[in-house]
Amino acid sequence: TISKHALVLVGKVSRMFPSMDANNRTLAANSDFGHTPLHITGASILKHFVEVNGGPKEWDLFIHSWSPELETALTEAFTQTGVRLVFKQFEDNSAYEELYRPTLSLEFPEKTYYENWRRISVSTSLAKSAMAVLQEVDLRRDGLMYERVVFTRPDILLIEDIDFTSPVYQPRPDLVHVDGFRSCEGDYYFIMSSIEAVQQMSRLTLDTMRSDWSLDNGLINAHKFIKMSFVKHCFSFQHDWVHPEIGVAVYRALCWHPLMWKRKKSFFEDYYQMSLKEWDRMFAMCKATPQAEAEWRASSCPTLQRHARQGDKEAGDAMLELQCSEQDLEGMDRLEYVYDSEYGLDYHLQFSNCEAPAQT
Repeated sequence: TISKHALVLVGKVSRMFPSMDANNRTLAANSDFGHTPLHITGASILKHFVEVNGGPKEWDLFIHSWSPELETALTEAFTQTGVRLVFKQFEDNSAYEELYRPTLSLEFPEKTYYENWRRISVSTSLAKSAMAVLQEVDLRRDGLMYERVVFTRPDILLIEDIDFTSPVYQPRPDLVHVDGFRSCEGDYYFIMSSIEAVQQMSRLTLDTMRSDWSLDNGLINAHKFIKMSFVKHCFSFQHDWVHPEIGVAVYRALCWHPLMWKRKKSFFEDYYQMSLKEWDRMFAMCKATPQAEAEWRASSCPTLQRHARQGDKEAGDAMLELQCSEQDLEGMDRLEYVYDSEYGLDYHLQFSNCEAPAQT
């Protein structure tokens, strides 16, 4: 049988370490908390993408990963329900970093080198996996394109269904669907329905390496560079109703997104195979990061509060994710949460007006 959809996993599996600074290479390398538990994130992606849209028999799996040490764990996590694996490639991206280093050093300031390398590393994995999809379509499917191709990273936790029958995901050749991050700049997943869109993804590395596309004093903007590449080639982006840090988040960063934890341990245990050991490991890491969390809260609350006063509903939603003081909130609903050894992050919150994002 010929599968309808393709699930494409890309990039490096993040290590768990007690800092919000994703660019802290030293802290990540020396962390005692290990890698993201892929059986948990795999269960969530399979549940909310694959099971909702026809089940395993309707899906092919493609993997391009910069984590060769996790080949067995990643492959097993995403084939556990019977999805057909048609391509996998596990590489060490250090060779590519050395290849691109001369260009990076010339085109971008030294202070932004590692952040820019991370963007290029991501774009290279996306491009290589897209080429694998194109080869599959051409050689084994006689040119028959998949109805949907989903590019995502394997270390996210998704807790909301992505139902392709919903009008939100109405296919269009020139359209890419993403999560609900502001201005359609989400990057948790990219949903495509045309061979032209997959072809554009295969060219992403070349666009990312262009220094004139960099923003903010030589820094390739994490949430814009992929969208910019597609828009320049006449594609449009549309966001869905899955709010980042509420319905989807990088597993490593769950400590800073308490709304992801409102269902508590039993929910994650029942649906995503989270053991008590994994629950305890997450909270051990959370408790090791109070300073980083406080700094982030202090810098974010005033900005969100200003936008919320201007009627920005996304900013209002984001306010709920922060433990902001009453002064910061200035009369808005207050969110408090505490670490609890049995239940984890506990809540006392009142939702403000919350509207679904308009389709763009």
